[in-house]
Order: sequence, then structure tokens, then C-alpha cells
Amino acid sequence: MSKPPKHSKAAEKAHPAPKRENFKTAKAYAEACRLVSEARTEFDKAAKSAKAKVSAKSKQSTAARPGGSKNKQKPETAAKPLTTAQKLDEIGEEEIFARIANCEFIHKIAASYEMSAGSLHVWLNARPEMYARAREQQADKLVADMLEIADYGLNDTYQDDNGNVRTDQDVVARSRLRVEARKWLAGKMNAKKYGDRLNLDAEVKFADMTDEQLEAKLAAAVAVILS
Repeated sequence: MSKPPKHSKAAEKAHPAPKRENFKTAKAYAEACRLVSEARTEFDKAAKSAKAKVSAKSKQSTAARPGGSKNKQKPETAAKPLTTAQKLDEIGEEEIFARIANCEFIHKIAASYEMSAGSLHVWLNARPEMYARAREQQADKLVADMLEIADYGLNDTYQDDNGNVRTDQDVVARSRLRVEARKWLAGKMNAKKYGDRLNLDAEVKFADMTDEQLEAKLAAAVAVILS
């Protein structure tokens, strides 16, 4: 039996391990553990890629300085550390907004770049049109995920001890919750396209909300679904 992959503390913090007591069946718990492990692996890959990119660009910047390698008698001054904005500019708008469009939350993206979510929000808010467009793409991704979840029924049934095919109500309920949560969030991120008609004239702009505010509203919606 292969050993489970090791993940960084940042990945474990961003994706906490599920608790066994929150699951009715061992199969549902095992599936949750697998999804968390995959999320941690992707988190570490993104963090490693971001670090390598920043490190490579910093080395190129140092080597390109006039006299940096010619005058060896004079000690080179230490490279001035990059500001958060400079680091994000080097990573590039394309990568950052692509991660947002792929439904990664801001605080997790910021953690992978070893910066605060607040600093990343300042950088994003300086690019309101691109940020709003990424949020709309995020809603499209959520809707695509909903269809995939709804169409996937491999684990919906099982055979009991007598060989009878039974519906696994825990799996079906969990899938329903996942679809409803994404449906609610997509409707808030792009109300004109996915929202209820009664909410189209709402003054609240969810594209301008922070991840913490969105997660709080999502938690409230999930509570209503489960009640």
C-alpha cells in the first residue's frame, strides 16, 4: 500500500483534513480525504511554480545590472527585495486572473505566493475590469462543475449484502449540496447570466466582494439548503 503524499503546512492549512464524525459512511469519508489530498497537491504545485518563476526572474534581473559581473573587485550590493506589487507584476496578470477564473479563492492564491490576501486584493482592485471579468469566468466554471457533478452517478448506487441494488442517499445528498452551493455562488458572481430574475436589479456587486464575504454568504446559503 503506497504511503500518502506529504504536503506543506500551508497546503494543510488551506485545505484542512475532513473529520470522520462528519460523514455517515466510510466511503464518503474516504472520498473526502481523496479530494482534500488532491487539492493539497495542486496547491503545492502552484506554490512551487510561483516560487520558481519569481526566483528565476530575480536572478535575471540581478545578472542584467550594469557591471554586475564585470567588476569583481567591488562587492555587489544585495538585491533589494521586491515589493508585493512588483512580485505580482512579475508573476503576471494572465496567471493570477486565470487562477481566479478557475475558482481558486483569493486567500489561497495569496498563500501560494507567500503574501497576505489583503495585499493581493489591493493589486486586484487596481485592475477592476480584469477582476470583474475573472469573476464572471469563475461563475461559468462553477456552472460547468454543476453539470459534471449532476451527470456523474457512478457512486450513487451500491449492492447490499443480499445483492440488491440500493441508492446511496449520502452520496446523492452530498452531490445535491455541491450543486446547490455552486448554483448559489454562480448566481451571485454573475447575476445577469445565472441569477434569479427577481435579483437582477440588486445593487450589490458580488464581483467586488472579498472572498471572506463571499464565503460567509455561501455558508449562510448552505445552512438554508440543509435546514
